[in-house]
Amino acid sequence: SIVRAAFFWRFLTEYVHNTDFGIAADAFDLLRQLLTLHPHLTAGFLNDNYDFFFECYKRLLTSDNYVTCRESLRLLSDILLDRANYQKMIKYIANKDNLKICMLLLRSKKTRIQLEAFHVFKNFVANPKKDPAITKVLFQNKEKLTKYLADFHSEKNDEQFLEERQLILDTLSTLQED
Repeated sequence: SIVRAAFFWRFLTEYVHNTDFGIAADAFDLLRQLLTLHPHLTAGFLNDNYDFFFECYKRLLTSDNYVTCRESLRLLSDILLDRANYQKMIKYIANKDNLKICMLLLRSKKTRIQLEAFHVFKNFVANPKKDPAITKVLFQNKEKLTKYLADFHSEKNDEQFLEERQLILDTLSTLQED
Protein backbone atom coordinates (compact mmCIF):
# COMPACT_ATOMS: atom_id res chain seq x y z
CA SER A 1 0.00 0.00 0.00
CA ILE A 2 1.16 3.54 -0.72
CA VAL A 3 0.76 4.51 2.95
CA ARG A 4 3.38 1.93 3.96
CA ALA A 5 5.96 3.47 1.64
CA ALA A 6 8.96 5.07 3.30
CA PHE A 7 8.20 8.47 1.79
CA PHE A 8 4.96 8.65 3.80
CA TRP A 9 7.00 9.34 6.93
CA ARG A 10 8.73 12.23 5.17
CA PHE A 11 5.35 13.93 4.69
CA LEU A 12 4.61 13.60 8.38
CA THR A 13 8.05 14.55 9.67
CA GLU A 14 9.46 16.91 7.04
CA TYR A 15 7.26 18.22 4.25
CA VAL A 16 4.37 19.50 6.39
CA HIS A 17 6.94 21.52 8.38
CA ASN A 18 8.47 23.13 5.31
CA THR A 19 8.89 26.90 5.61
CA ASP A 20 7.52 27.34 2.07
CA PHE A 21 3.76 27.65 2.67
CA GLY A 22 2.86 26.11 -0.70
CA ILE A 23 4.95 23.01 -0.08
CA ALA A 24 3.65 22.61 3.46
CA ALA A 25 0.02 23.10 2.38
CA ASP A 26 0.32 20.59 -0.46
CA ALA A 27 2.04 18.10 1.82
CA PHE A 28 -0.68 18.48 4.43
CA ASP A 29 -3.40 18.10 1.79
CA LEU A 30 -1.81 14.86 0.58
CA LEU A 31 -1.41 13.65 4.16
CA ARG A 32 -5.12 14.35 4.79
CA GLN A 33 -6.07 12.41 1.68
CA LEU A 34 -3.84 9.47 2.58
CA LEU A 35 -5.33 9.27 6.08
CA THR A 36 -9.01 9.87 5.29
CA LEU A 37 -9.89 8.54 1.84
CA HIS A 38 -9.56 4.85 2.74
CA PRO A 39 -10.41 4.51 6.44
CA HIS A 40 -9.85 0.75 6.62
CA LEU A 41 -6.34 1.08 5.19
CA THR A 42 -5.67 3.90 7.65
CA ALA A 43 -6.94 1.76 10.52
CA GLY A 44 -4.57 -1.05 9.57
CA PHE A 45 -1.71 1.39 9.17
CA LEU A 46 -2.38 2.91 12.59
CA ASN A 47 -2.55 -0.56 14.13
CA ASP A 48 0.91 -1.30 12.79
CA ASN A 49 2.46 2.13 13.46
CA TYR A 50 0.43 3.68 16.29
CA ASP A 51 3.24 4.73 18.65
CA PHE A 52 5.58 6.16 16.03
CA PHE A 53 2.74 7.84 14.11
CA PHE A 54 1.38 9.66 17.15
CA GLU A 55 4.85 10.56 18.37
CA CYS A 56 5.39 12.31 15.03
CA TYR A 57 1.88 13.74 15.12
CA LYS A 58 2.50 15.32 18.51
CA ARG A 59 5.06 17.53 16.79
CA LEU A 60 2.35 18.77 14.41
CA LEU A 61 -0.03 19.54 17.27
CA THR A 62 2.60 21.47 19.19
CA SER A 63 3.87 23.37 16.16
CA ASP A 64 4.24 27.14 16.48
CA ASN A 65 2.92 27.40 12.93
CA TYR A 66 -0.76 28.37 13.13
CA VAL A 67 -1.85 26.53 9.98
CA THR A 68 0.05 23.37 10.88
CA CYS A 69 -1.46 23.28 14.35
CA ARG A 70 -5.01 24.06 13.19
CA GLU A 71 -4.98 21.60 10.31
CA SER A 72 -3.41 18.90 12.50
CA LEU A 73 -6.23 19.27 15.00
CA ARG A 74 -8.84 19.09 12.23
CA LEU A 75 -7.25 16.00 10.76
CA LEU A 76 -6.87 14.39 14.18
CA SER A 77 -10.56 14.93 14.86
CA ASP A 78 -11.44 13.35 11.50
CA ILE A 79 -9.19 10.35 12.20
CA LEU A 80 -10.48 9.81 15.73
CA LEU A 81 -14.14 10.10 14.76
CA ASP A 82 -13.95 7.63 11.88
CA ARG A 83 -15.57 4.35 12.95
CA ALA A 84 -12.76 2.34 11.39
CA ASN A 85 -10.40 3.97 13.91
CA TYR A 86 -12.52 3.38 17.01
CA GLN A 87 -9.88 1.28 18.82
CA LYS A 88 -7.19 3.86 18.01
CA MET A 89 -9.44 6.63 19.30
CA ILE A 90 -9.94 4.75 22.57
CA LYS A 91 -6.18 4.27 22.88
CA TYR A 92 -5.49 7.93 22.03
CA ILE A 93 -7.97 9.31 24.56
CA ALA A 94 -6.61 7.02 27.28
CA ASN A 95 -3.27 8.85 27.20
CA LYS A 96 -3.00 11.73 29.67
CA ASP A 97 -0.20 13.39 27.68
CA ASN A 98 -2.56 13.64 24.71
CA LEU A 99 -5.18 15.18 27.00
CA LYS A 100 -2.70 17.71 28.35
CA ILE A 101 -1.71 18.82 24.84
CA CYS A 102 -5.37 19.20 23.94
CA MET A 103 -6.08 21.22 27.09
CA LEU A 104 -3.18 23.55 26.30
CA LEU A 105 -4.50 24.03 22.77
CA LEU A 106 -7.94 24.88 24.15
CA ARG A 107 -6.28 27.93 25.72
CA SER A 108 -4.65 29.10 22.49
CA LYS A 109 -5.01 32.77 21.64
CA LYS A 110 -6.22 31.68 18.19
CA THR A 111 -9.98 31.11 17.99
CA ARG A 112 -9.86 28.42 15.29
CA ILE A 113 -7.26 26.42 17.22
CA GLN A 114 -9.45 26.62 20.33
CA LEU A 115 -12.45 25.34 18.40
CA GLU A 116 -10.53 22.52 16.72
CA ALA A 117 -9.01 21.54 20.08
CA PHE A 118 -12.51 21.47 21.59
CA HIS A 119 -13.57 18.89 18.99
CA VAL A 120 -10.74 16.62 20.11
CA PHE A 121 -11.15 17.44 23.81
CA LYS A 122 -14.79 16.40 23.90
CA ASN A 123 -13.72 12.83 23.10
CA PHE A 124 -11.70 12.69 26.31
CA VAL A 125 -14.55 14.04 28.45
CA ALA A 126 -17.51 12.30 26.83
CA ASN A 127 -15.95 8.83 26.94
CA PRO A 128 -18.04 6.90 29.50
CA LYS A 129 -15.15 4.48 30.20
CA LYS A 130 -12.37 6.96 30.90
CA ASP A 131 -8.96 5.68 31.84
CA PRO A 132 -8.29 6.48 35.54
CA ALA A 133 -5.37 8.74 34.54
CA ILE A 134 -7.71 10.78 32.32
CA THR A 135 -10.33 11.02 35.05
CA LYS A 136 -7.66 12.21 37.49
CA VAL A 137 -6.41 14.98 35.16
CA LEU A 138 -9.95 16.11 34.37
CA PHE A 139 -10.94 16.05 38.04
CA GLN A 140 -7.86 18.01 39.09
CA ASN A 141 -8.70 20.65 36.47
CA LYS A 142 -12.49 20.44 36.81
CA GLU A 143 -13.02 23.92 38.26
CA LYS A 144 -10.74 25.67 35.77
CA LEU A 145 -12.20 23.74 32.84
CA THR A 146 -15.78 24.42 33.91
CA LYS A 147 -15.11 28.11 34.39
CA TYR A 148 -13.28 28.35 31.06
CA LEU A 149 -15.84 26.37 29.07
CA ALA A 150 -18.87 28.12 30.59
CA ASP A 151 -18.23 31.14 28.34
CA PHE A 152 -16.24 29.30 25.69
CA HIS A 153 -17.37 30.81 22.37
CA SER A 154 -20.79 31.62 23.82
CA GLU A 155 -21.28 34.12 20.99
CA LYS A 156 -21.23 31.23 18.52
CA ASN A 157 -24.66 30.75 17.00
CA ASP A 158 -24.24 27.03 16.28
CA GLU A 159 -26.79 24.83 18.02
CA GLN A 160 -24.73 21.64 17.72
CA PHE A 161 -21.64 23.31 19.18
CA LEU A 162 -23.64 24.80 22.07
CA GLU A 163 -25.20 21.39 22.81
CA GLU A 164 -21.80 19.70 22.76
CA ARG A 165 -20.34 22.36 25.04
CA GLN A 166 -23.23 21.89 27.47
CA LEU A 167 -22.77 18.11 27.40
CA ILE A 168 -19.09 18.55 28.26
CA LEU A 169 -19.95 20.98 31.08
CA ASP A 170 -22.58 18.59 32.46
CA THR A 171 -20.17 15.66 32.27
CA LEU A 172 -17.43 17.61 34.02
CA SER A 173 -19.83 18.72 36.76
CA THR A 174 -20.66 15.11 37.65
CA LEU A 175 -17.06 13.89 37.45
CA GLN A 176 -15.92 12.04 40.54
CA GLU A 177 -12.36 11.27 41.54
CA ASP A 178 -11.61 7.55 41.34
